[in-house]
Amino acid sequence: MRNRLFFLIFAFISFCGKATHPQIHEDFFTTMEDGVEIRSAFVEASEPPLDGPHQVVIFVPGRSSCFENNEDLARRLTGEACVDFWSIDNRGHGKSGGRLVNPEGGPDQRCHIDSFEAYLSDLHAVIHDDI
Repeated sequence: MRNRLFFLIFAFISFCGKATHPQIHEDFFTTMEDGVEIRSAFVEASEPPLDGPHQVVIFVPGRSSCFENNEDLARRLTGEACVDFWSIDNRGHGKSGGRLVNPEGGPDQRCHIDSFEAYLSDLHAVIHDDI
């Protein structure tokens, strides 16, 4: 019985990887030409890479997602792969502005854009200004 318990604990630790302490992210806001603020979140690598160049991941979450929904990915990449992690909340998502106000007084519409070009323009501006 004791051997089985030891094996289960060893397997659990091996499967879960090394324990990492929660890392604090830092928020940055870039104001677009139309006044909308786009939020980017930064998580620094837990330690520099042992060999090779410094690596950075720029992550753009999918529709109706934001940094907080992918924070576990950021923690794994910064803790295990030793890369810096940037996440950009698209307009109308997460902590970014850009929600379409409902003229009838109902809830604001999130995730509304007139053209996909708005996302591309925001991404370019944030990378140029913050990253």
